[in-house]
Amino acid sequence: MCEEKTNRSGHVHGATATQNVDRRDIGILLNQCIETVAENAVARASQEFERQTTPLQAKIEPLATAVARVQRSQGVLSEKLEALIAYSQLLEKASQEHARLSEEHYHQRIIEPMVRLLFPVVDVLDKTKGLNSGGEGLIHGARWAVVEQIQVYLTQFFLAHDIRPIRNPSGSALDPKVMKPVRFIPCHDPDLDGRVAGSLQAGFVRGTDRVLRFESVSLYRCEEPTRNIAEKGKETGHDTSD
Repeated sequence: MCEEKTNRSGHVHGATATQNVDRRDIGILLNQCIETVAENAVARASQEFERQTTPLQAKIEPLATAVARVQRSQGVLSEKLEALIAYSQLLEKASQEHARLSEEHYHQRIIEPMVRLLFPVVDVLDKTKGLNSGGEGLIHGARWAVVEQIQVYLTQFFLAHDIRPIRNPSGSALDPKVMKPVRFIPCHDPDLDGRVAGSLQAGFVRGTDRVLRFESVSLYRCEEPTRNIAEKGKETGHDTSD
């Protein structure tokens, strides 16, 4: 009985072991089949993708070549456009310079000679106004109105061409850029020495620095500045004789 049980038990265990081995083999076979199917599917998909993309790639390559050619053309066009812009700016500057030179030539050759012809008229008007303001009253009524009207016309003409008269009052500092001393007035005040005593003839300037005529002025000249300074020192209680 015991042997029979033992044989039966060994037979059962042997059958179980055989079943386990068979199951492992089946699992391995299934995995291999799955891997083979997957590889075949990937290979077929890759072949199908290549088959479908080959015509598209054949179309893309000429397009890429055309794009590169267009980019090169754009580069050349950009260079030419920049050169054209620089040339246009140069032409604009040349045009502005030509206009400026033409305007300067117009003023120097036409306006300035005309203005210089009017300087004596301005001198006569200034002298006439000076006499009238001094109380002599040489011109009255309608004649004086005509004089004032002429001066208004001349002023408007000068302003239209950026020309201004120069008339410095007494006591002004001498500006050699626009003034010309033609007479000296003796004085005893050192503070007035070298300063403008009076405007004898109006000057004229066009723009900011083009002098058309220097202003003729008289200057104060201190005859004995040392003595006068000493006298002033004594008056204020300061001895300046040393």
